[in-house]
Amino acid sequence: MKAPRTTGKLFPLLCIVLFFIFVFLANHLPFFSAWDTKFLGFRMKIRDRIFPQTKSRDIVLVVIDEESTHALGRFPWPRNIYAKLINALSDEKKGISPKAVAFDVMFAGREAHDSEFAEAIRKAGNVVLSVGYDPSEKSGGKVIFRPLSPVIMAVNPKCGSIVSNADIDKKITALPVTVGGVFADKKDVPTSLNALEISTLIVYQRTERHMRAEDDIQPVLTKDALTAGKTAIPLYQGARPGDRTFLRNPHFLINYRGSAKDSFQSYSFRDICEGKVTPEAFRDKIVIVINSIDPNDTFYSTKGELIFGGEMHAFAMRTILDRDFITLSPRWVDLLIYLFISLSTLLIFWKIKNRRIAFLLCMGIAFLFSLTCILLYCLKSIWLPYSIPVAGSVFFAVFYIYLENLAFGKTLRALLPRSFINRLDAVDGKPEAGGEARQVTVLFADIRGYTSLSEKLTSKEVLDMLNEYHSLVKKPIHENGGEIFDFQGDAYMVVFGADPSHKDHAIRAVKAAIGIARLVEELKKKWTGEGKSAFEIGIGVCTGEVALGFVGHESGDDKRLQPAAIGDTTNVSARLQGKSSEFKTPILMTDTTMRELYSSIPTVELVPVELKGKSEKLLIHTVDWEKL
Repeated sequence: MKAPRTTGKLFPLLCIVLFFIFVFLANHLPFFSAWDTKFLGFRMKIRDRIFPQTKSRDIVLVVIDEESTHALGRFPWPRNIYAKLINALSDEKKGISPKAVAFDVMFAGREAHDSEFAEAIRKAGNVVLSVGYDPSEKSGGKVIFRPLSPVIMAVNPKCGSIVSNADIDKKITALPVTVGGVFADKKDVPTSLNALEISTLIVYQRTERHMRAEDDIQPVLTKDALTAGKTAIPLYQGARPGDRTFLRNPHFLINYRGSAKDSFQSYSFRDICEGKVTPEAFRDKIVIVINSIDPNDTFYSTKGELIFGGEMHAFAMRTILDRDFITLSPRWVDLLIYLFISLSTLLIFWKIKNRRIAFLLCMGIAFLFSLTCILLYCLKSIWLPYSIPVAGSVFFAVFYIYLENLAFGKTLRALLPRSFINRLDAVDGKPEAGGEARQVTVLFADIRGYTSLSEKLTSKEVLDMLNEYHSLVKKPIHENGGEIFDFQGDAYMVVFGADPSHKDHAIRAVKAAIGIARLVEELKKKWTGEGKSAFEIGIGVCTGEVALGFVGHESGDDKRLQPAAIGDTTNVSARLQGKSSEFKTPILMTDTTMRELYSSIPTVELVPVELKGKSEKLLIHTVDWEKL
């Protein structure tokens, strides 16, 4: 059977309203942001396979590793060892002159060798120290920076924040370009620190241009970008749904390319201090000193790879130097994508009634959209939203199928008794011939003189009268729990007790019969007053056992089944309604029905009647209208 249409005049409007409600809610649920980040990482992995990454020409790593601790002593080291590294990297006689040396190692508090370390920083003039925060201290939600030693600060070193915020998926997708907070020793003085990458970029550009430290380029922060010299870094302020951790400080996205091993040349801290590395390895480069022995200094990249904090900063620094920024699609483009994917799904399910084809088409659109997202990212580093469009497609597909099922259920309720709809639900909508024995009460109601009435009136007048009659008769039937099993224009077959919980089915049936009879009397008065012909009603009620189930044939493709209540009880009730005119009463009931009333409804015993197919006369009753 063809699925019923769910569309109406308000359906398009309803879809548009639901679309905007869905987009609004989705943009405030962190779940979608997590999945967007997952798919961004997936795109990065595909890009790495298609375009293998070469090592950076501008960045090298100096690694504090196990070999270094074996040679230089247990970590953490005294600061004179770091001074030795800085001096080794700043030996111009050997032609070693990196443009910047950034430490992803914190130097908070005082230490015995601060003077030696500070002097090495002063002489080099290209060192950037990292400033971290103390998570144990709080100051009204502000970041509490760990202050450097006053001896070190006296040489006015360049500093950069290494504060980072993992996103809702516990990955470092973006880093702040500036971080606002206070130093632990000056909590009443608010300050703002550039990120380690920004401070390193400033030193790099200063060295490249042979500028003095006091003439450093000052970064300019606007709504959309942070500009340092000729480098404009586009900002990311939670442009994807659910990103709320980025709203306090402007961030930039890290474009992770390849693994740290494939992307950066690395050297052991020990080898540099011992002079085992050639000067060319560091000339005109940015050196980032990273700690690979501290298990607490590890993070997950957007791709889900576990990396050291220094490696994360190296990826961020390379993103800036190569101007390899991730470009987010504008909001209006996002909205058009949401609209296209969601409404395409609705249109497909609306117009194509073959569900298999509809699902295949939707899967095809989803595949093409996924491919577009991957290609745009691999070729242009453009980040299109993914989770909301796909979720929108699923939502509207489910929404349409739900509406369709509602409409189909409404159609079923018009065609099948309630108990049989429950039977269909129990067998997943696949009925089989057969049934079960059940004690019920069957009511037959038929219009008397329908043929003569049709001869006197036009077909339009007869139709109007029947519709008015049917619109009223269904009320007492439904109010008493009756289920219409058969309907033939002028006749009803109603079963009471198909619902097992209706133990008083006989009482319900007789009450419904009385209600029908009274409604017909009211209609007769109304029609007579209007100068129309009227009709009488005949009702037969019988209580007994019937077989409730589906009857028909199941062979071949032409499977035809319909609900039925088979048994002598059904036949007797049909015969009784035909005899009602002989007794000049609208209602006749069998003795089995009368006994089930338990005197709740007054009845009158009539003379036994002979019924076709019965060898003995049947004891019958009618309602005592005078005592009712």
